[in-house]
Amino acid sequence: MATASRLPRAGRLRRLPLQLLRGQHLDPGPPLVRRGVTHGLRNLHDRAGADRGHRDRPRAVRRVEGQVVTSMLRGVAILVAGISLSFLVAAPASAHTDFLGADPKDGARLDVVPRQVALEFSDDMDPQLSTITVRVEGGRSTPLEVTAGPRPTVLVAQVPDAVEPPAGRATQWTVTFRVVSRDGHPVSGTTGFVVRRATTSSTPSDAGSPTASDPGPTDDPDSQVTSQTAADPEEDRAVWPLVAVAGGALVLLGGGVAATMRLTGRGRDA
Repeated sequence: MATASRLPRAGRLRRLPLQLLRGQHLDPGPPLVRRGVTHGLRNLHDRAGADRGHRDRPRAVRRVEGQVVTSMLRGVAILVAGISLSFLVAAPASAHTDFLGADPKDGARLDVVPRQVALEFSDDMDPQLSTITVRVEGGRSTPLEVTAGPRPTVLVAQVPDAVEPPAGRATQWTVTFRVVSRDGHPVSGTTGFVVRRATTSSTPSDAGSPTASDPGPTDDPDSQVTSQTAADPEEDRAVWPLVAVAGGALVLLGGGVAATMRLTGRGRDA
């Protein structure tokens, strides 16, 4: 013990950790020596804590990595489920029936009054669930009798003799239809033509066959009737789920990246 007292202060401080580890009794000595002993013990405690944190760091890193992987897998699963659901929703909406054309053709200019109008669609149609009306310029809409055409995809509407345009001038005829296919898909829209003068056709044209009309362009704005069907709104409804899923996927991806960066930062700070 006397040897330790005769050593210089720096030498005694360097030997303090060794003596403490050996369990030797150490005389604190004067106040300056006691402060040195306290400082040495604090350094030992800080060093031991640093060593323990270094040993625990790999475990914390592994925990953070596991959380990151779990978050990524959860996001991928949600994304796959959303895409699958969007396809399931879009499949029935996209399976609509298209309106292919009419006889007389849309925008045709006729010299005689047609006594039947044929409408052709992409699917087999049900005449019992279909409604077709015709309206002569300046008049009211008249319901027409709907029958099956020469093909299952064709509907024929009979124009009664009571429907006559005014004599002496051209008139615009508008045919409005709301029909249903045998699969239950509704289709609605309009088509039209112009009758130049009021002459009744003695022989109605066959469904799907060309009529005595001028296919060339015309400057009469009344003869330009745009055909439209219910397929356009259905196509829009079919696109919206895909847009929603894509937006949700971007949100999930951004959230996953933010969570990953946050967890990785915590792992580095651990």
